[in-house]
Amino acid sequence: MFRALKVLLCFLLSAAVVLFFVFLDSRPPVFPEGENYTFCVGSYSSQAKMILTNGNARILRFLLSDVRGESTVYMDKDCSELLAFYQAVPVLIENCAGVRNEYYYSPCFSGGVWIEGALINLHVAYRENTVCIGTPVIFGGY
Repeated sequence: MFRALKVLLCFLLSAAVVLFFVFLDSRPPVFPEGENYTFCVGSYSSQAKMILTNGNARILRFLLSDVRGESTVYMDKDCSELLAFYQAVPVLIENCAGVRNEYYYSPCFSGGVWIEGALINLHVAYRENTVCIGTPVIFGGY
């Protein structure tokens, strides 16, 4: 009896671990993880809660609910492959305070925000040797 209970418990624990990793893969971060990864939770506005991680974005994304946006920072990265992957169409480009902001629309993402009369759901900002990419826009400072 005790052996059967032990086997059953071992089976249930194994099943729970497998299910955890299956569900973990069901909500991965949008972007390949860079130097850090930021999740915007709860709102699209300045009321949003910003959660920053320097690793384990996949696990954190799985645990968070109500994620409204994501962004990551890369060092010396060319984002052209990511933009092609997301079928991004350029909408607006601006330069301000040493940062080049490029705003795109991608059919791969739902929703977005309206900027100057255009729907934006992908934002790339370049500064010196770093690039930040976010959806729908980069929240917080860069």
